[in-house]
Amino acid sequence: MSVDDMDSPGDRARAQRKAAMLCAEIQALISIMRQNSKWALVPGYGYEDDLPEDPLLEDFKNLRRKIFSWRQWTSRDPFTYLAPFLEVISSVETSGPITGMALSTVHRILSQSFFDSRAQGAAEAMHAIVDAVTHCRFEATDPDADEVVLARILQALLACLRCPAGSLLSDDDVCSIVQACFRIGHQSGKEGELLQQMARQTMEQMVRLIFHRLADMPQVPLDMSLPPTPRSSFISNGGTVAENQTTPVESASNSVKDGTSAEHAELEPVVIGPPYGLPCVLEVFQFLVSLVGVDDSRDAEDLCVFALALINSALEEGAQSFAAHPQLLLLVRDDLVRNLLQAGTSSNLSVLSYLCAVFFSLYLNLRRSLKHQIEAFVRGVLLHLGDGRSVQYEQQRIALECLVDLCRQPTFMVDMYTNYDCSLECSNVFEDICSLLSKNAFPVNCPLSAVHLLSLEGLLAIVCGIADRSENEQPPPVLEQLKDATEYVDFWDDQLDIEGSMEYRTKWLRQRKFYKQRLQAGIEHYNRDYKKGIEYLQTIKMLPTPLDAKAVALFYKKSPGLDKTIVGEYLGDAKDFKIEVLDEYTKSFDFVDMTIDGSLRMFLDGFRLPGEAQKISRILEYFSACYYQHNGQKGENPSNAEPADSDSVYVLSYSIIMLNTDLHNKQVKKKMTLDQFVSNNRGTNGGQNWDRQVLTDIYETIAKDEIKLKEGDSVSASDWSDVMRKVANDGGLLLCSDGGLQYDQDLFALLWGPTIAAMSVVFDHTDDEVALKDVLDGFLG
Repeated sequence: MSVDDMDSPGDRARAQRKAAMLCAEIQALISIMRQNSKWALVPGYGYEDDLPEDPLLEDFKNLRRKIFSWRQWTSRDPFTYLAPFLEVISSVETSGPITGMALSTVHRILSQSFFDSRAQGAAEAMHAIVDAVTHCRFEATDPDADEVVLARILQALLACLRCPAGSLLSDDDVCSIVQACFRIGHQSGKEGELLQQMARQTMEQMVRLIFHRLADMPQVPLDMSLPPTPRSSFISNGGTVAENQTTPVESASNSVKDGTSAEHAELEPVVIGPPYGLPCVLEVFQFLVSLVGVDDSRDAEDLCVFALALINSALEEGAQSFAAHPQLLLLVRDDLVRNLLQAGTSSNLSVLSYLCAVFFSLYLNLRRSLKHQIEAFVRGVLLHLGDGRSVQYEQQRIALECLVDLCRQPTFMVDMYTNYDCSLECSNVFEDICSLLSKNAFPVNCPLSAVHLLSLEGLLAIVCGIADRSENEQPPPVLEQLKDATEYVDFWDDQLDIEGSMEYRTKWLRQRKFYKQRLQAGIEHYNRDYKKGIEYLQTIKMLPTPLDAKAVALFYKKSPGLDKTIVGEYLGDAKDFKIEVLDEYTKSFDFVDMTIDGSLRMFLDGFRLPGEAQKISRILEYFSACYYQHNGQKGENPSNAEPADSDSVYVLSYSIIMLNTDLHNKQVKKKMTLDQFVSNNRGTNGGQNWDRQVLTDIYETIAKDEIKLKEGDSVSASDWSDVMRKVANDGGLLLCSDGGLQYDQDLFALLWGPTIAAMSVVFDHTDDEVALKDVLDGFLG
């Protein structure tokens, strides 16, 4: 007795339904093929069976003879009944309607679960489907008919990911699917609006399916290399394909391989990789991030909006699973947020709306891993746009709407206060948000607008959060009043023990906030008169008496808000104590395994080079000695990619500064070329030439990203290295709050005055019942 005979009545009925459906599909396809002159019967020639049959038609006839004898479809290799349809899809001689019908059949087979991941040969069959559909070729007819075929390609590709056997697709298969889908909607630039929107909707569903599986994928350590996907060249280039690649989804009229006949082509054996996992997820996400650019053209902005929507979908599906995969988290922390900051300069309202949506998802799902990135985005985008200066009214409104949504989150403002306002090296994000909302709530010689009411709504959301916590939690003990220290304490390197008790963490954070308030007062004095500022800092025990060079160096390196021009003049001074400070300041950096230009960029970030040549020379001498100590040539056969001595570092550092000025000074019309830069540094590495690749990398880096030698106010793309350096220094982990009630006394002390003033002004100026009710609720709350 055969396996096919060992089945139940239910199995036989299901098998019959599948056979009937497939038979109908075969009959419909043959009927369409007969309408084409290549396969049409010639009247009067004879009976059909007397004709020399075409191999494609013969395959379909043979399949139709077999399928009704099958009882156990699950025991069949899916390729047995898929092969003829895939031949039609791959053939360059079939017309659009014929190819479309074959694609429709494949879509039905996948959608109705003819086989699942347990079927024999399922992985090979899925690969064959993807390979055939992504390399689909057909004779072009009219544009409308061709778009119908392309739409069916999209359906088939989506069904590959959705079907029960979709989990067997390899990394290469998934990347091929995403690539083909993107090209259908965006490659030619001549796509109809309907096809483009269908392609985008299909990609959105694909992204959700791919990232939904992220939680089930095994973790891979960050130091373990991942196998590259063959499609990485496409994705890393932002959607362009190398010329020698076969272009998927193309018409036969555009490209046909010489001597290829699809009807006689034999499928080559392929090695099927393991089911898709982190490599393809990384490739897809990196591709989406690369589309978030700063090009101001209309098409680029439209593509940026589309990419942001897909990224938001990926974050919604992957949620906290991103944090479980270090490679993916690194993409988010670096490339994604950097591109978000760049896109934040766009005046396109749709870009800004989706930008805020992505940031909101990042905060909800990944805030613990994005401490410095959140600070950069809030300051560089939300507060900048929310201020309303030099931006459109609608841009300001979008930024404020995002801020208000964030303020409604129970822990957002507590997170801002504990992680930034209570950190010596971060800005006062909580105070800045409250100040912005308070300022925007006041109408100045104008009637109340949406911006005024939004700002008031944000303030009330913060107050309501404090009120809710006071009602639902036990009141904390009364907080003691902090006082100035009686002697100098080296507080810079004091680290919070995150495993400590809530009482310990609260006390530690409040102490840091107190230090920060006193330090900021000292910085204000310093920026007016550095000598009196240092004396004041000694008086409040923020600097030791007598002065210690190491303490002053730490003050210069870690204090935010210092006038960097004054710091540069101080460090370049020839007085003995100031030279000691310069020495300690330089030794506080770790340049091990860093490039010269990267180290110089990091070193110059804390101050501005003075204008006097002798002072610049003195500063670079100490930098060069420190860099050579960390990265000098070693061994009997040193590489010319490494500095031969500190003088070699000095000369190249000076050359880098000159290159930076030349490339980024608008008054310099004729820019220095790479060959000129290489020529200028010939023989400067201990009498030998520097490795050309070292100089090339330096030139390209400086050309792309200027070393800032002037003051900058806001966080922008050029500041990104500073953000990532902070991440490297402290891990970039955000301390999530323990509810926030223990900090509410301090929060309310900062908030109540501006909030009451804003509510009073709105109460006097509005007749809107909803606004009046909100104000009264705020007073009562």
